[in-house]
Amino acid sequence: LPEGGSDYRAMLDTSIQAFGTSNADRYLIVLSDGESTEESWKEVLPALKAKGIRVIGLGIGTSAGAFIPDGAGAFVKDERGAVVLSRLNASTLQELAQTTAGAYADASTWVDLPALLRRTVEA
Repeated sequence: LPEGGSDYRAMLDTSIQAFGTSNADRYLIVLSDGESTEESWKEVLPALKAKGIRVIGLGIGTSAGAFIPDGAGAFVKDERGAVVLSRLNASTLQELAQTTAGAYADASTWVDLPALLRRTVEA
């Protein structure tokens, strides 16, 4: 997607549309801290399952959290001008993966992505 954010509903709706109607295996790889600003994304889970889209969730971050660098020597700020503290909320990504017969891995450290993909495809 062209911009970051925490709108899982928009991400999942866009993904469902992008996959179209093909009968091929479908895998959606989500690299995220798992923080979601709302819960309406859960309403999309039946559509993901119906289309056979498996989510591979890769969690980035720690439960303690950290500020997000903006690439210019400062930190990302929200619409009010406050510095954004990002915390890993693995449960969001785990639920997406479990519900869609996908997989979850903590990607804050090394992840053997080919092995994770192989296990998911074989399942």
